[in-house]
Amino acid sequence: MNKNEQQYQIRTRERADTADADRWLASQGLSAGSFAGTPTRLLQAQRQAHVLLSQHKELLTQEQRATLEGYQKKMADRKARTRIKPKLVNEVLNIGSKINRQVFKLYKQTLRATEQGTTPGI
Repeated sequence: MNKNEQQYQIRTRERADTADADRWLASQGLSAGSFAGTPTRLLQAQRQAHVLLSQHKELLTQEQRATLEGYQKKMADRKARTRIKPKLVNEVLNIGSKINRQVFKLYKQTLRATEQGTTPGI
């Protein structure tokens, strides 16, 4: 195998790996284009908002849902993303913590009901 063939194979593998990484980021609710230049707290909140809206929508109040959707809209806009205040990020993360506590509580109830042989009151 000559040098040109090796370089071609390397570039082909690199493109495939990049496409796989981009698909995974998208499945986590993150944009591959803005990933490198965005602060970590914003990305954590964006992922939390994505998970809550996709997996736990029924546990959210209307106000919480509006906050999370508004945050996602701001994260989608490059100019608005730079103006996001830490207060909004904390709100999103606090909503995530609250919903996670509810999910864990429901899980514990389900586990206890299963151990006792009854159906949970969910």
